Amino acid sequence: MPSTSWDVNGQARRALQLIVADPGLGPEVLSRPQMMANVLKDLLPDSPREASMLVGAAEAGLPQMLRGNLSQGLDPQTAVRLAAAAFAERAPFAPEACDWVVGELAIALGIDPALVAKPRPQAAATAQDTVITGAAAPGYPAPGPAGYPPAGFAPGQAGSAPGGFAPGTAAPGWQSPPAADPRWLPATPAPGPGRRDKVLVRVSAAAVAAVLVAAVIIFFATRPSGTTSHSGARASTVHVYSGASYGFKHPWAIALAGPDAWVANYGGNSVTELNASTGHVVRILSGGSYGFSQPWAITVNGPDVWVVNAGGNSVTELNASDGTEVRVLSGGRYGFNHPDGIAFAGNDAWVSSYEGSAKYGSLTEFNASDGGWIRTVPGRSHGFSGPEALVATGGHLWVANGGGKGSVTELNTSDGSYVKLFRGGKYGFNTPNAMVASRGAIWVANASGNGGSVTEISASTGAWLITLAGGGYGFAYPGAIAADGTHVWVTNANGESVTELNTGDGRWLRTLTAARYHFKYPASVAVGGGHVWVANADGNSITEFPAS
Repeated sequence: MPSTSWDVNGQARRALQLIVADPGLGPEVLSRPQMMANVLKDLLPDSPREASMLVGAAEAGLPQMLRGNLSQGLDPQTAVRLAAAAFAERAPFAPEACDWVVGELAIALGIDPALVAKPRPQAAATAQDTVITGAAAPGYPAPGPAGYPPAGFAPGQAGSAPGGFAPGTAAPGWQSPPAADPRWLPATPAPGPGRRDKVLVRVSAAAVAAVLVAAVIIFFATRPSGTTSHSGARASTVHVYSGASYGFKHPWAIALAGPDAWVANYGGNSVTELNASTGHVVRILSGGSYGFSQPWAITVNGPDVWVVNAGGNSVTELNASDGTEVRVLSGGRYGFNHPDGIAFAGNDAWVSSYEGSAKYGSLTEFNASDGGWIRTVPGRSHGFSGPEALVATGGHLWVANGGGKGSVTELNTSDGSYVKLFRGGKYGFNTPNAMVASRGAIWVANASGNGGSVTEISASTGAWLITLAGGGYGFAYPGAIAADGTHVWVTNANGESVTELNTGDGRWLRTLTAARYHFKYPASVAVGGGHVWVANADGNSITEFPAS
């Protein structure tokens, strides 16, 4: 991540280490711009450029931002990338400079340098006849660089199977990953029904520009001005929505409600509403009255949209019909402490707090009709360890605990009572941070462990059904998961890709890469109306494509 043109002699890094280690200064000084300016005059007399960047970082509150990201359970690389992207938007510095300064602050705060400086392989952009690119008007996507997942590990490598089972053995439920290409992406399936052959054309930059201009003219000349259905030409088209008119700033979560798609902008403290049929902006919600502060999760329940504000320790309720604020829940008995997940059971809402309850995390239950507090479920007595994702189904609430060694807690939604804790063995839970219920099963995305994995358990008993792991699936920090009853989609945040699975048997179907879909740190996924929507946190964009 850091550029070699910055701090070539390592003087800035040593200066930060001295500041942190000095009993008279310490890590707190990194957040005090005046003190940083004074100290760096002595420590970096010959590096004014680096010193000014570090002072600017203190003015922007980057150390606090980094700590906040890490306290949410983000892996160090993600925490650094989000902070760097936010800094780049508010500071007059080049993106690579922002990457450098945030990376150095992270190292000074004790993060392993190997976890900070992980370059992301990039490939040349590929012209695709099904991708509309540009930035001329609302609903018109902008081009971006293509990216490929980093090298994974070979199928069958030790550690890829849970509980001592190896891929290829007869263990019930275990699925061996498919054969992988040199990037450890699944081999391309042979063309068949429903699959279109794609032709990759090598052309000059001028030729590409000419094609794009023609595409612009055709697109805007033929696209209806009113609402359109997901049929005909649109059904086979990938749309990438970006540009200033959308207001996307590190879109971190997305939810679908009737005709609209709602996007929570973590870096913009705002919510963007799109027309799901046309991709046009309906409205952008921001400002103090909404209480948005690092919105981390968003969902729809009945007539309302609910936004979980990780930075504000609050939950904002919106009217889905017009975007007006209904109420903001915070403080008092709610006990929100870095809230990061929400689920609904009947008329009640459940919100997970990654911290709280003596740092074990906690759950808060409230009435979705009037916001009235019902109870707060403590973490330690319920096996919580950094609770993140929630799923409610069949009278039970399932909680993914991303802290510690990883586990899933089952509760009764009627009274919040503890049922059981699932962990270890063949479950293979490792930083579980996303879940979805589909066809009587719960699919759990595990962010860590040799690229990550996906575990399927029974929604009625919690019994282990299947664990999918290995380079062939293309998993690279699975960060979000969605299902439509037939297929499961898993975003690979560090792989710039999305993996599609069959819900019936966990069979790999395809891995979608940035070359066509323009994924750039895909952080969230939602499915509805026959289409899949992916929020690209680093691309400030949304990718929409047909589900089949």
